[in-house]
Amino acid sequence: MDENIAFYEHIVDYYDVIHGSRNEEIQFYAQMINPGDTVLEAPVGTGMLSLKLSQLCKSATGMGLSITGIDLSDSMLEVARDRLPDASLLKADMRSFDLSEKFDIIICPLNSILHLRCDEEVVSTLNCFKHHCKPTGRIVIDSFQSDLELIPKAYKGSIDGLIDPKTNRELILVESSTYRRKTAHLKVEWQLYEKKTKNLLAGSKYSQRLMNSCDFANLIHDSELAILEKFGSYEREPYSRAQPRQIIVAGPER
Repeated sequence: MDENIAFYEHIVDYYDVIHGSRNEEIQFYAQMINPGDTVLEAPVGTGMLSLKLSQLCKSATGMGLSITGIDLSDSMLEVARDRLPDASLLKADMRSFDLSEKFDIIICPLNSILHLRCDEEVVSTLNCFKHHCKPTGRIVIDSFQSDLELIPKAYKGSIDGLIDPKTNRELILVESSTYRRKTAHLKVEWQLYEKKTKNLLAGSKYSQRLMNSCDFANLIHDSELAILEKFGSYEREPYSRAQPRQIIVAGPER
């Protein structure tokens, strides 16, 4: 997992630029929270998701959210602390942490679960989430999905039209990846350039271990969690293998 921490350290200044507004994702979570909810985001990253959710809640009801976030990247936590000065933001590993608190909703967003290297790490993470979830609380885990047999062994592409709001520069992201079908491990490299000058601004690598729906569901059950809902998109479409995402809402078995 060290490679993945280093990735976020190197890309932190451009993380939010690359991921854009995340409006659909934010609206998805906004439908699941209530004013005054205690929220744990793990990992919290730059704090953008928690910030937007708290702002939406406060705008609609006058009451924000009680935010806690954990992350292993010091640089990401530094950005999050600037954005969320009233939140409790801690350096901690989602595979093994104890905050001595239980939450109404625990969010593991944007493919973060895929950084875990093996089933044991996934189960350890799920057990930590279960330990920190109120009896009536929910755990939401969001990852992309793809037919593992159709993922190319090698890929290279680019994302154009990114704008750095600090400098108004146009950026281009070049992404290359290799996939080992036998182990379901995906290695990805990002290189971010200023489009006009071709200057390299940031670059780093990360890895993911992809999981099919059945295997992930089995790990959730092994952790004594119940799957409450399952969506295939941020528009809350029912899950199917044709959908782009696998969003699982789980909770303690009752």
